[in-house]
Amino acid sequence: MITIMATSAAFAGKSKSSDWRDVPEYYAKYFKYNRYMEYDHNSTFLRRFRVPQHPSGKSNQQDTYVRWSDVKLKSDTPADVRECWNIFVSGGECGKPVVTPLPEHYTAEGTLDVLAYSRYVSEENGLRVARDVLVQELAKKDASQGALLERILKTTSDISYTYPDSFSTIPQQERKDIGVYLVLGIGGEKSANAALIQKAADQIRHLGFQAEMLKVDANLGSDYNSAMLNDMLSQRLPKLKKVILVAASKGVADFITFFLNQGQNFPQEQRDKVRLMVSLSGVIRPSMVADFLTNSNRPLPLMIRGLLHLTGKGDTIKGVGSLSHNPWQGHDPKMVKQSFSRMKWLSLPAIPEGPEGVTHLSMWEGFLKTPSYRWNDKASPMDGLVESAASVLPPDTGLTEYIVPVYGPHAIALGSYTGSLRVAPEAMGDVTDRVVPEAGAEMLSALFRALPIELIQ
Repeated sequence: MITIMATSAAFAGKSKSSDWRDVPEYYAKYFKYNRYMEYDHNSTFLRRFRVPQHPSGKSNQQDTYVRWSDVKLKSDTPADVRECWNIFVSGGECGKPVVTPLPEHYTAEGTLDVLAYSRYVSEENGLRVARDVLVQELAKKDASQGALLERILKTTSDISYTYPDSFSTIPQQERKDIGVYLVLGIGGEKSANAALIQKAADQIRHLGFQAEMLKVDANLGSDYNSAMLNDMLSQRLPKLKKVILVAASKGVADFITFFLNQGQNFPQEQRDKVRLMVSLSGVIRPSMVADFLTNSNRPLPLMIRGLLHLTGKGDTIKGVGSLSHNPWQGHDPKMVKQSFSRMKWLSLPAIPEGPEGVTHLSMWEGFLKTPSYRWNDKASPMDGLVESAASVLPPDTGLTEYIVPVYGPHAIALGSYTGSLRVAPEAMGDVTDRVVPEAGAEMLSALFRALPIELIQ
């Protein structure tokens, strides 16, 4: 049974007026429930649908709005029609040529800004096509040209395999001089995310590295947490020879804020010890969902902000709100490379796995995703919190960036490297609705058996 809503207020776009048209018969004849439906031709990203008022006023006395995810096709719908339908639902037109980048999508140095281009493709060709184009662009940006992904696929699928030049082959006597510091994302110390990160730290410590979960405040802004990182790292770096930083979600935004604002205050000798930054679905550029939650005055974000205040969790708004800001604003993007000249960057962005170019595995599925797309004028495929193209480095940083995409939601442990290989197959099994803490240890183990030592040389 489809879900209907009798008001258009929740579906109204941010700026465009509606242009209701009949759904093409090419699709309508395969509808499972009601073939007499209209779509808003001006709706961007995820299309809006409605069953129009019946002319006689006897059956449908008013327009009834239908969620895009509730418009179902019959089981015998041909594959090519279903494929085109997914493109259509996501805001595109099947067969329409993919738009090429405009001059404004390039920096002054001639580098393509994949976030700007991804948003342009999303607007012109829909989220599904934009997702596929983004995957191609990220492959071009990957410094290893896919080689690192192949290694990780091998160690993830075979837990007994270790590459002879990987982190896991570093002599034991050298490991005690290598620090591996992990930082939380959103959720706090009692969340499943915290348990996952702690299990990962325990696993790396068991291997003989100086591993630790740095306890920042997940509910406060990145400005506050970057100062905490400054204090913690200033105490730890002098005792080590090399450092690997690992962060998820908001933790990456905290590190970026640190790199750009406090990092240059460290002696060069200490900065040179930082060799690798690993970003797990990191919020590297602003989050469109955080922007919606903190800056929109629509009913849903107003209700969420009110509930947080009433339950004494008002500080959470500060933490989420900080993700709506651009940490690179006002800074030369090359500043991080200039301060941490020996650091390389590994990004594991979460790419929406769904056939329409959205994720269906997000724990916020059907809650924040669609309203966020409805509110934002500029958007692109996202993982439930951040646009996938905003989970890799912006252009012209000068940093060597390796990119290994994960298909799934922002909670990266729920994702997969390929259609048949999950990031933590042993721990996660068939679980798709929650994060199993042991997944963190399994994922980090696979990375350490795959990542070549040259990344931290």
